[in-house]
Amino acid sequence: MDIRVGTFNLNNLFSRFNLYTEADPQIRSAAEEATEDNPRRWLASADGESTEQEELEVVSRGKIGPDGKLHWQREFKGKLILAKDPEAQETLASRIKALDVDVLGVQEVEDLAALEDFVSDLGLETVGFKHLSLVEGNDPRFIDVGVVSKLPLGGVRSWRHHVHRDRPGEPAFSRDLLEVAILNPENREPVLTVYVNHLKSQLAWGEDEKRKNDERRRRQAESIIEIIEEHPPGTPYLLLGDMNDTPESEPLAPLLEAGLFDALAGAEERGGPYPPGDPTPPPDRPWTHRYRGDGKTTYELYDQIWASPDLQDKITGAWILRRTLRGGDASDHDPAAVEITGLG
Repeated sequence: MDIRVGTFNLNNLFSRFNLYTEADPQIRSAAEEATEDNPRRWLASADGESTEQEELEVVSRGKIGPDGKLHWQREFKGKLILAKDPEAQETLASRIKALDVDVLGVQEVEDLAALEDFVSDLGLETVGFKHLSLVEGNDPRFIDVGVVSKLPLGGVRSWRHHVHRDRPGEPAFSRDLLEVAILNPENREPVLTVYVNHLKSQLAWGEDEKRKNDERRRRQAESIIEIIEEHPPGTPYLLLGDMNDTPESEPLAPLLEAGLFDALAGAEERGGPYPPGDPTPPPDRPWTHRYRGDGKTTYELYDQIWASPDLQDKITGAWILRRTLRGGDASDHDPAAVEITGLG
């Protein structure tokens, strides 16, 4: 059995709504007639009758989702988190289709409802992505990790509550380590396990915070190996996601020490082309993330796919879908993928 597996940071795929643009035309008209004396005029019902205070609060704070349940709006540091631009969502969906994989690990998704909406509304379901999984993680900004798959999924396990031996008072993972079994569609037997993660950010205010972030990524890498060794998946496996560090970095050393190998080391470029004329052009090596700051530009392979030793001779291809804009096509990360042959 051959499987193509990828990873893509969707860059803040939040499921939000704007009442002014999605409201019934009569309600929108009422909003435009709001006055200082009656600032809640825009929350009147469509027939013009006043609504009860309780109903006003419900209308102003959430929406009924496709599952028939009320989904509350969320805030981060006092600010409402807005939906990703529809055009950007279309671009993300187009890139996923172009990546041409069977299983995709995703990062920076608000919740399962957001992922379900994205897959169904943007045509990904129609090309086969019918199996989804996401567990709410630890991030205060509500950016979680998940899986969308054309192949059926088996057991799913969240490691969001795992703690590192040196820091027993806090979760090891900034978001989660999501473990998902991929099944052979013919006999429903597990043939591959994917571990999706999003390690601690590089964002830091000063050297002390940078050091602490590096130390946390190191603990996260150690935790991943500890989990795999103590709870073997029983199949070959891939560890993938936004590592927020380079494959050869000291914080990620535990992965190499455990015998995993960088499956994207020789990845080819597809898509693009990257726009010409950049005063600091990309390097002649795999990269998925571009950052411009302090007068310099860096290109790093932050989005990675690490493979278990038993896949050494089974990975027959690796590629990165190159952006066409310097800042990224709807994400500041480029997706990457590998092909595995002879599973099962």
